[in-house]
Amino acid sequence: MNDVDVFEMPSWTPYEGSDSHEGQGSFSSYVAGWLGYLQMKPIHWIGLLIGIFGLIFSSVLDVFFGKTWILLYGIFSGIIGVFALLTGLGLFGDYLVKKAKKELQGKIKNALPHALLDDVEKFADLEVNQVKKMIINSWTSALLMINEIFLRQIRRLNFDLLYSSPELINRRITSMVYQLNGIQNTLCKAKQKETAEEITISTRIKQSALIASMMPSTLWWDAEDLKVRRQENLIACGQFTTCYNLIKYIQDLPEEYQTEKVKMLEKVLVKDWKKFEDDPLLFVKERQS
Repeated sequence: MNDVDVFEMPSWTPYEGSDSHEGQGSFSSYVAGWLGYLQMKPIHWIGLLIGIFGLIFSSVLDVFFGKTWILLYGIFSGIIGVFALLTGLGLFGDYLVKKAKKELQGKIKNALPHALLDDVEKFADLEVNQVKKMIINSWTSALLMINEIFLRQIRRLNFDLLYSSPELINRRITSMVYQLNGIQNTLCKAKQKETAEEITISTRIKQSALIASMMPSTLWWDAEDLKVRRQENLIACGQFTTCYNLIKYIQDLPEEYQTEKVKMLEKVLVKDWKKFEDDPLLFVKERQS
């Protein structure tokens, strides 16, 4: 089994926020500002009164001059229509805001212990930038926990199932993408110092394995990946790491399992390994040609 997951966990970088003056008001005032757009404003009923008095004024002109002022009637009727609509929406918005506040406060009081209510109410005094920072940091840290810790725990359980099964004894070998990259990693020092006989891990192999082990957890290749030929090195890393582990596995077998076929297989693997030492991408190039 080839495992391409790296052993390093990326560090979490908290969001520090911006230095601008925007968002320095309290969170409650910020929410109130947005809710204010839905509520009744003085300009609504002032405009409505202007329209009504305008119609009255137009009617007075009709009486004194004996003439119907159609343009004035049209203008003030339009003003009445617009501000009557805004007034109605404002009254409805007032009702919705008050109802939402009442229901929200009731749900918070019912959901939280009484001892925590005072602490929760203090959130309303926080600046908008502080609330934004808390939300972003909670989201990014939770995402890191899910991707890097929870999923790796599932991976560990899968490995445990693989290596605890008695049916798979002498049938399983795991090749880690970072095993031969020449960098200190989670493999124990004793394991890293183990080498198979007649095997030399060349600088080219280490460089190829290092390029492969630096692959991020993405489903695409960016410009840097194409530049260093990361895809080809990743495939080659799986090939020569598996070859190395098979050679070492055969050499570690007890004498009674060292049959002629097994020894012939070892010779073929060692021959391939010599080719890998000169050019780790050799077999990848052959498949591409």
